[in-house]
Amino acid sequence: MQLRQLLLFLVLFFCMNQVMAATLKGRITDVKGDPLPFASLYIKGTSSGTTSNVEGYYQFELSKGSHVMICQYVGFQKLQFEIVISDGVQIKNITLQTNEKALKEVVVKNGENLALAVIKKTIKKRDPITTSKSTLLKLMLILKEILNWMKFRKT
Repeated sequence: MQLRQLLLFLVLFFCMNQVMAATLKGRITDVKGDPLPFASLYIKGTSSGTTSNVEGYYQFELSKGSHVMICQYVGFQKLQFEIVISDGVQIKNITLQTNEKALKEVVVKNGENLALAVIKKTIKKRDPITTSKSTLLKLMLILKEILNWMKFRKT
């Protein structure tokens, strides 16, 4: 009897899930019509989203209703739009505009990498005795926990 109830519950759960969800799909391209692979598409204010595939196609399961979507891709302007999702499959092709901002000038100077200098300085300041003491202390604490666990297992 319980197996029947469980099976009925699962069937109803999946049916309700299908009733409450719809599919949004389409293609993300640039203004020339070239696909934008791995572009991000997500619901604003959430972590729920998807990415386009190598050919720019995406598919996203959404609940019915109104959603504010954000589409973005490196080197392109972020696009925000509202879409109303109803039953079935909805197709929404997205075209992103290139980002016209550019660096005025880049100057490359011959010399030492500043980040490398900072890393070298940090390594020099590092105290090997303190580092080894803290490692030894951590090992001792781990050993203590293991011994306590072994005592507990004996009782």
